[in-house]
Amino acid sequence: MSTNGTTLNPLHPDRTTKLVTVGCYAWSRNPIYLGMSGLQLSVALCFGSLVGILAVPLFMFVVARLHIHVEEVQLRKRFGLEWERYTQRVRRWL
Repeated sequence: MSTNGTTLNPLHPDRTTKLVTVGCYAWSRNPIYLGMSGLQLSVALCFGSLVGILAVPLFMFVVARLHIHVEEVQLRKRFGLEWERYTQRVRRWL
């Protein structure tokens, strides 16, 4: 996966140097978390696990509250109007 000239470390969003808005980021602001949710759902469906299926929305809620919110606060501070325009164009998930 290409980093498109920016950090790939979500633990340090303050080190981000470029707001990436192309590729998969043109459809979702969080394609990695979306992919993880899709993988979790796929595995749950393959194993016929109702608990696994029900865990997907819980996972998405926790990720949105604990990770995405923190990342977005930092991105808003760093990129200002550019970030605001991006969030108006691209949804958080899909």
